[in-house]
Amino acid sequence: MEKINLGVKAALFPSPVVMCGTYNEDHSVDVMTIAWAGMAASNLVEINILENHKTTDNIKKRKAFTLAVATKELMVPCDYLGVVSGAKVADKFEKSGLTAVKSEFVDAPVINELPLTMECELVSMDKGPEELRIVGKIKNVVAHKAILGEDGKVDVSRIHAIVWDNFKAGYYEVGEKVGQSFRESKKLDSFLAEHKSGLSQLAGWADEKKEETPSAACGTACGAADAEPEKKEETPSAACGTVCGAADK
Repeated sequence: MEKINLGVKAALFPSPVVMCGTYNEDHSVDVMTIAWAGMAASNLVEINILENHKTTDNIKKRKAFTLAVATKELMVPCDYLGVVSGAKVADKFEKSGLTAVKSEFVDAPVINELPLTMECELVSMDKGPEELRIVGKIKNVVAHKAILGEDGKVDVSRIHAIVWDNFKAGYYEVGEKVGQSFRESKKLDSFLAEHKSGLSQLAGWADEKKEETPSAACGTACGAADAEPEKKEETPSAACGTVCGAADK
């Protein structure tokens, strides 16, 4: 299995796509799309954004924010809110078509159409090498009943959440459940016995196979001969704002 060095990259995948909701000074709703976010403890979340964002200023003043999980069905307005600057388009949230109500637990808005939202109280805001690290304490999690399983817990397969690709800035839907943590390890002995020849063969990229050039007859049926060459996508910089919110300055 041949490997190459890629240098210093933001190579963690996937990155969750979350919508950070805050209130402006005039009590209007501001929402920013963020991909550099995650859990900091069982009751703490953290987001990493630039200091000159409108969202940053709102969090400083209100001491609160919400984080809603973006979904495949609402990918278009969610992406829009990361591209358009709230400083330049004051009513960008209204233009997105989404709606919101005030949180019952913190001074921040909850987006009605998104199924899972964390309502957070500001804990700390520290300067990092490039961005601000903002930590919030979860005061409540609100969920649509439709995403709850029979056991009353959130069934993530019902959310249709999207995640972000740091390499090409693509969105991907969270797929099917493939295992259960703390249980799969119990199968190790039988797993290794089944794959005595080595684990490298299980990787889909372990052995590169040469693809045969389809004949004209094949191309007529499968369309392979009539396919256009794939275009290479350029990896956008952090300033693109699609999910890092750089446009929300």
